[in-house]
Amino acid sequence: KSMFLELVRQGDVVAENMAPGALERLGLGYDLLKEINPRIVLARIKGFGSYGPYSEYKSFDMIAQATGGAMTLTGFPGSPPLKPGPTIGDTGTGLHAAVGILSALWQREKTGKGQVVEVSMQDCVMNFCRVRLRDYYQVPVSAFYRGRGGGPSSDGAGRIARDLSLLQPAYTLIGWGTNDWNECGAPSTCDTVPNLRAIVRDVKAAESLPCVATLLPPNVGFDGRAPQSRAEWVMETNDLIRVMALQEGALIVDLHAAFMNAGSLPDLFVDHIHPNSRGYELMAETWFNALTRPRSLNVAAH
Repeated sequence: KSMFLELVRQGDVVAENMAPGALERLGLGYDLLKEINPRIVLARIKGFGSYGPYSEYKSFDMIAQATGGAMTLTGFPGSPPLKPGPTIGDTGTGLHAAVGILSALWQREKTGKGQVVEVSMQDCVMNFCRVRLRDYYQVPVSAFYRGRGGGPSSDGAGRIARDLSLLQPAYTLIGWGTNDWNECGAPSTCDTVPNLRAIVRDVKAAESLPCVATLLPPNVGFDGRAPQSRAEWVMETNDLIRVMALQEGALIVDLHAAFMNAGSLPDLFVDHIHPNSRGYELMAETWFNALTRPRSLNVAAH
């Protein structure tokens, strides 16, 4: 901590993208930083800002693209929402933050004081969607478009809702990790599936179709960090996830089966749990096939 504070004393900018409130919990909030160096600029990158109903949520590129509207604008007529390839949620937010930092440094030349520059990933993606927002205000429509291709429709209406909080997506994609495996014991006593069930019900209450992915298999044997016990836990948990999804009328996106049927797991991972480019291609293909051909899945009627 003392090394960090010494860097603050000599530096111009502190940039952080930790979980909401993490800097304050470490005792390194802006009040302390500016006391040490009144000229310091603190750049904060958050998923949904530091206030509002979603401010406590974390975010990644795909979450920012979904909540910021980019997926709604991408695809083909009749297709589900699709994630654009470029990482506009991550890289785009970084560019917005850089502009804010440069502006704060320029203002400091006039005032001699630093400031906080806060950037929301959702806001940045919405900014990239500004042309479609303009289209909507020019020709408002009563129904929101759900996951159809980019560009204006035949009546010139945009593809994004006037108020994203009112947007009811046709699909809500629900994924999960495997970090619970060494924390909660047997899958039947773990909170993983009950938590997923609660999310599924919230999605249904919002009149969206929940699409639940099974857990990826671990790359057993990689550097000793994915033992066979983890693979067995994942298989048992996936069985419970499949039963829950059928009970709740959710689509099942069986990533586990796709990976196991693809051949050698080491060819799909960079380490014990993170897919490589081939693995991510397989994930995208599995999601797309599940969303575009849902009748091929063994799901309950909706």
